[in-house]
Amino acid sequence: MPDSVELEPELIPFAAHDEREWIQSESVSPADKERLLVELRRRLAVWRTNLKPTREQLLQITHEENRIHARLDGGNAQFWEGLDADWRRKQKPTDWKPEEEWSPKAREWLETERLAGRVFNSEKEAGDAFVVSQRPVFPGPSEAQLSRDRIIQMRMVGLRPDPEDVENVLRDDLEYERTLKENVQRVEAEFRPTKPQPGILSERKKSQKTKSGGGSPSRSPKHVRKHEPSTPGEKWLLMLSSLGDVILAMVGGTQPKLWVSLVMLIAACAIQIVVILKVQPFRARKWNVLLGVALVVILTSLWWGARPDVPPTDVPRPTPELHGVLVAANELRPLTDCQIPQDAVALFLGDSVGYTTGKLIAIHAGDDELVSIRRETAGIYVSARVYSEVNKVSVSISDNEMFVNPGNYFEHPDRSTDWHTLIVKDNSGAQVLYVSYMNKTTIKLLGTFWTPLLKWPIVIGEHHIHIPGVGIEHQCMGEIGMFDITKSSIGIGSGRP
Repeated sequence: MPDSVELEPELIPFAAHDEREWIQSESVSPADKERLLVELRRRLAVWRTNLKPTREQLLQITHEENRIHARLDGGNAQFWEGLDADWRRKQKPTDWKPEEEWSPKAREWLETERLAGRVFNSEKEAGDAFVVSQRPVFPGPSEAQLSRDRIIQMRMVGLRPDPEDVENVLRDDLEYERTLKENVQRVEAEFRPTKPQPGILSERKKSQKTKSGGGSPSRSPKHVRKHEPSTPGEKWLLMLSSLGDVILAMVGGTQPKLWVSLVMLIAACAIQIVVILKVQPFRARKWNVLLGVALVVILTSLWWGARPDVPPTDVPRPTPELHGVLVAANELRPLTDCQIPQDAVALFLGDSVGYTTGKLIAIHAGDDELVSIRRETAGIYVSARVYSEVNKVSVSISDNEMFVNPGNYFEHPDRSTDWHTLIVKDNSGAQVLYVSYMNKTTIKLLGTFWTPLLKWPIVIGEHHIHIPGVGIEHQCMGEIGMFDITKSSIGIGSGRP
């Protein structure tokens, strides 16, 4: 008898390892092999039955005539049932083996699924199914909950609910109310105070009478004092102490040393609280507490109002004056592979190089001119607008003259020793602009430029140019009299039109 397993390769994924060896054995009778083949075909049939194809999947394997019919007429139930049966008949499982890292428990689960006619087309699909199978089983809905769902569905379509479902819901509601009432009574019983026994209560009263010498228990002088009105002397003491504490707090507020001023304020508040505790002008305790709090607030307010105005210590330093043209130095031009005409001026933006033969070099962000360098016979003039991170102009430079908005501080090198470089730093010491006139044919520009057009700054560093979304390194830019930056593009040209 020929080996039937080899003739039907779609049965191989449904056979366990032992079954594959057993069916290839020569000691097994043909009848036993046939019974195993019947079992494998049954598993294949179960697997095909459990498949849930979509209509798109059904149309993928059928011929074009059926696709046109489904697209034009939609097809009836018999049409789709035929496509479904044909699709299931053509499905063949994939034979794969689990990797070595699969645990023994996972391998045992996989063999159990195989014997039940559930095989998977990939290791990932099998792994996901194993994870799902290991999750704890949640309890299903009760009969009463199912009855509620059926009642809601019947009412939504305008039909009368089943009387048995209504009876189940009413019975569940009564059981819930009974359980809730029992729980409430149990909780109340736990927190209800127990009544003392009559014998114990009488003994306590007798002991109190014995301690007080018979008759009603006497109250301590402290309790009696709370209900007695204040004497005129105590009232005068309260008023005079309040006036003295006001003077003490105001004098303390005028002291130049803060610790002396605080000590006098604390002393005034403490004296006032002690007097209120001694006099107790009100019979109710809460009114005495409110009076004490009010007086402390008043004393603190007077002390604060008497404090002298201390000039702030963090006044911005005045911005040094900056005037004059930047003249060319005698520094060598940095090495570069870019071709620069003899009559052009090289502009180094980080490690990228461009050149211009005109008199003006400008960097624009939309309609906003961030930096411009104007060449004259005597030297170069720099104009710039430095924005803060909140898109406010912090400093403006016009022909090498700096104008700083109030509250900002910027610095630059000493003009008495360096007439070739313009360096601008902000309050934190970070460099926001660097222009160096290295020689008559070389200009170097670095800086960090914020602009309302872009969310992040334009950074021209020593080794790169970073524009939001664009990075430039080691580039030969050609003639760049105008460097125009927008949200979506970078334009390089010889001049603005």
